[in-house]
Amino acid sequence: MNQFSILQIMAKGSTSRDTEEGAALRAMQRMFEAQQEHNRLIQERLDRQEDVGRPAIGAPPPPPLRTGTVADFKRLGPSIFAGTETPLEAEQWMVKTEQLLKAARVPEADRVDVVSIQLTDLAHI
Repeated sequence: MNQFSILQIMAKGSTSRDTEEGAALRAMQRMFEAQQEHNRLIQERLDRQEDVGRPAIGAPPPPPLRTGTVADFKRLGPSIFAGTETPLEAEQWMVKTEQLLKAARVPEADRVDVVSIQLTDLAHI
């Protein structure tokens, strides 16, 4: 038994003696019905939005994203690593460089080669 059924039973059971309670129950019942209608409309909108994002049946899959290159990585302005930095600076450089590699969509297999161009001085040896 749901809340709506309980409200109906309670409203039917009211007598003239408790008309205020019956009126309150009827008001609650109308509010409950309005809320159900509101929820139904929201669900319909959500269903329509999902249909927009779905590819049509038999439609070709979207093309795969292009993998990143050295040029893509360089466009993001990565910093140089000389090997003379403090351990904290080295860690910060690694974290930032990993973020740039992901942003440039450089494949895992190519990342060492791409990053090696950023190494200078002691780090390049």
